[in-house]
Amino acid sequence: MKQKDISPKKLAMVLEYDGGNYCGFQYQSNVPTIQDRIEKALNKVCGEKVRIKAASRTDSGAHALGQVIEFVTDINREAKVWTDALNYYLPWDIKIQKTYEMPLEFQSRGDAISRTYRYSILNRVNPSPILYNRTAWVKQELNIENMKQAANYLIGTHNFRLLCGQVPEGKSTCREVKRWDIWREGELVLIESEANAFLPHQIRRTNGVLVEIGKNYISPKTMQDLLEGSIITDRSFPTLPARGLCLMEIKYRDQIS
Repeated sequence: MKQKDISPKKLAMVLEYDGGNYCGFQYQSNVPTIQDRIEKALNKVCGEKVRIKAASRTDSGAHALGQVIEFVTDINREAKVWTDALNYYLPWDIKIQKTYEMPLEFQSRGDAISRTYRYSILNRVNPSPILYNRTAWVKQELNIENMKQAANYLIGTHNFRLLCGQVPEGKSTCREVKRWDIWREGELVLIESEANAFLPHQIRRTNGVLVEIGKNYISPKTMQDLLEGSIITDRSFPTLPARGLCLMEIKYRDQIS
């Protein structure tokens, strides 16, 4: 039975989900989203409407191992009880991994110092039904060394205006990238990027250019030209599918995940 406390508490939860059945994290009317499912489960646990905030608004079909959400409550329960109770009402493809009590001023989005995403590519002749919902499939063998060379241009603070989706007028398209690592594990090519924050579709569009470079269609220097805004081309670069993208970790100064 829930017990009311005098003072409100800020709870943060580390969340794992398969995004294949959802139209992204953020709530939308008349379509399934991660936020909607969590808030419905919280309403059952708390007996009242609860609104959550998240560190990152993942795309439709994208996954997460380390998403962080927050909400305020005056219900007094131990962290494990919160985790177990919420998981009871959540579907199989959304589960809480840990719960923490945080200071009331904690902001899952604003206090994050970096976000890490991993993009998985199945690089072999034939596609895989088993891995379809976890990877993008590229039939042509990718030149990893050329992709790494191009990725080096991404490190540091750059204007990603030509490598992102539409952003609101007046919003900066500059981001600080800490790393953009690429490696091969058997038939998988993995691309892991860490930055202070990411723009809409920035990772999938940037990795789409890296794949074109890996196919030897364009030079690694094309990435530098795109960042500098000096490229003049009618070429349309692909945006990789969201199903290959996974939010791995959100970092804070006082680590909670």
